[in-house]
Amino acid sequence: MRKDREESALKNWFADTYYKLVRAWVEPNYPKRGFDFFLIDRKVADELVEMQEKNSSIYLQLIWLGYTPTTIEYVRREREKGKSMWSFRKRVNLFIDTFVVFSNKPIRFVTGCGLLISLAGLILAIFFIVDWFRNSIVPGWTSLIVVILLTSGFQMVMSGILGEYVWRNLDETRKRPLYVIEKVILPKSEGEKQNENRSE
Repeated sequence: MRKDREESALKNWFADTYYKLVRAWVEPNYPKRGFDFFLIDRKVADELVEMQEKNSSIYLQLIWLGYTPTTIEYVRREREKGKSMWSFRKRVNLFIDTFVVFSNKPIRFVTGCGLLISLAGLILAIFFIVDWFRNSIVPGWTSLIVVILLTSGFQMVMSGILGEYVWRNLDETRKRPLYVIEKVILPKSEGEKQNENRSE
């Protein structure tokens, strides 16, 4: 687990912001500064292989499995030789995949914005209609604004609802196990219980 990283202040800010969003929207147990390396046993490796996800993050998949890790803190040193293959485009793709594959909160955010806009549009529509009766304003302006406000809010709400259906279809197409079983405890047989009683 990274304790610190020897990079520019701007890169550190972007990285820390990304990890904060991941912890808030995707996985609260994600390390605060991320990690680069991990050592896993064959059982965990087999479970990762069985998931077979595309456009995903193996780090989040590993944490999603739910095993309790042992961490070693380290400082990520500044690169002295060579050029990093971790390009800006790959970082943007990782950012998008992280929140599209592992979280439905962006969809809920759009739905919430649509509801707020619809509510604000309804309030303003009532205000404009009342104002239309009281004052002489440009003909057609009130009806146009009311239609735009209500329609835009309704469209955002519908987009959010459609997004919920798409998210559920996406969730069903993943090959993630419903449960991750770490240990199976079988009931003791009568013979084992009698042996225990005799030993006592």
